[in-house]
Amino acid sequence: MKFTMMIPLTLFILIILGGSVYCERPSVVNVGAIFSFDSVIGRVAKAAMEAAASAINADPRILSGTELKLIMEDTNCSVFMGSIEGNPLFLSNWC
Repeated sequence: MKFTMMIPLTLFILIILGGSVYCERPSVVNVGAIFSFDSVIGRVAKAAMEAAASAINADPRILSGTELKLIMEDTNCSVFMGSIEGNPLFLSNWC
């Protein structure tokens, strides 16, 4: 009995809230990467990510006016330094 009463109530709340929720497209989307820039893979990955971000930002049809911001941090081939250096970078850009 209680379950059958909850369905109409839930639908009513969703209908009321559905008309009052406003979502807006963000002006910037941040994408972060932490890797070693001095390795063979790192040099190629960095160039590929920069080219992809540039191509995405150049075509207004892809993100419809939203800018893709690429944030990269060099780990200097150290997992420890990558985690230490990466935390402030990402916290300052997302929090």
